[in-house]
Amino acid sequence: DGVGSTSYTVSYTKDDISTLVVTGGTDNGDGTVTGAIGTAIVLTATSGDCETVITVASPDNCDDPCGMPQMSIGGTTCSEDQTTYSVSFVASAGVTVTADQGTVGTNMITDIPVG
Repeated sequence: DGVGSTSYTVSYTKDDISTLVVTGGTDNGDGTVTGAIGTAIVLTATSGDCETVITVASPDNCDDPCGMPQMSIGGTTCSEDQTTYSVSFVASAGVTVTADQGTVGTNMITDIPVG
């Protein structure tokens, strides 16, 4: 939230049928959550029996915007034949994402073997 700030803000996107619970921050009602520096924000999205939990680590401070590259992991999607799955992610600008399994694409790691 700016150099010297005591808070940070993250954005999220969810579908209309999911319920979102925010721990460690305040849902601003506009697709953003604000938390205090030093406190992780946990987003728990629930839809029926399915639940996705994403933990966003707090930056150490707001003085060095490059000091802590960020990446958030989203939900998983199984392939039709149930032998592989995909994971969605969002990474901050300039972050390089690698994976030891599957294929890294734009905001998605695909073809991860089940197990």
